[in-house]
Amino acid sequence: MRSAIVVSLLFLTGCVATPVTREFPAVPAGLTTACDALVLVPTTDRLSVVLTTVVKNYAQYQECSIRVDAWNTWYTEQKKIFDSVK
Repeated sequence: MRSAIVVSLLFLTGCVATPVTREFPAVPAGLTTACDALVLVPTTDRLSVVLTTVVKNYAQYQECSIRVDAWNTWYTEQKKIFDSVK
């Protein structure tokens, strides 16, 4: 019985003495790339071509902006939660 207590104490002190280091994961490389470049408006006399290009650029910008803002918000919140747990 006494040896079981000694062995148990050795196991418990071994667990307590072992420090655990933890790190928050870094941002994956695919999420740090910049958004695609916007399309240049071609030189033309047709307003429909100019308007189509402007609308495509606006949509592309909005999509990229929403994606980047959502990622930054999520990552910041997760980092705060991770840092608050000790």
